[in-house]
Amino acid sequence: MLLCPVRKLLQPVVDFGSLVFFERDLRQRLAQRPPAKGFIAREAYAVDLDLLNGMEDSAARKQAALDRLRRGEHWFVGIDSRTGELANYRWVSYTRGFVPEIDRYFVLKPGEVYIYDLYTLPRFRRHGVDAFVRHSVYSYLQSTGINKIYAYVQGSNVASLRAARLLLRPLGRVWYIRAGKHPPILIGARKAGFPELRHDPAGAETPLRDLAGNSWVSRVLR
Repeated sequence: MLLCPVRKLLQPVVDFGSLVFFERDLRQRLAQRPPAKGFIAREAYAVDLDLLNGMEDSAARKQAALDRLRRGEHWFVGIDSRTGELANYRWVSYTRGFVPEIDRYFVLKPGEVYIYDLYTLPRFRRHGVDAFVRHSVYSYLQSTGINKIYAYVQGSNVASLRAARLLLRPLGRVWYIRAGKHPPILIGARKAGFPELRHDPAGAETPLRDLAGNSWVSRVLR
């Protein structure tokens, strides 16, 4: 815990910390889906960008979401069934994903995905929507032939680490230190079982997605 104030003090010059990487083997049976009355889990598309209107920096968030969709990444959401409001979301990449803290990209093999940018809006927390959407997404990925999920959590985020360990297996911790604009130094990134991490996404790019073809589809996850 003492690392947090020290990190903030040094951050203009030096940034350091750790990331804990996780995996989930979807060849194993999932537990029963947790109940979450009043919520719907589904995949979202470009037509759903207005769900982000109530969030801070909504214009920037919508542009970032559109860019991700064009890269072929998938957006899964939890919706309040009474009001239609966005309650929770997460992103899934089938090809690669950027890890900004260490300036590296995940490179995924067929049958693997990277899940990132998970968020529950504050007023919907402690209602079970995150667990409900997570299980719904895992079940959907499993049904489409995905056999492994990768994710990571910042080492200082105790609550997220605790939640991740409920359904994911920790692979290990990577420490990083960055001085100014220099590339970060990594410790622990070459352990057996870690996904491949590259400096650039070469060989892992996805053709831009034709959003017009499926933007009006709203697949409900069951």
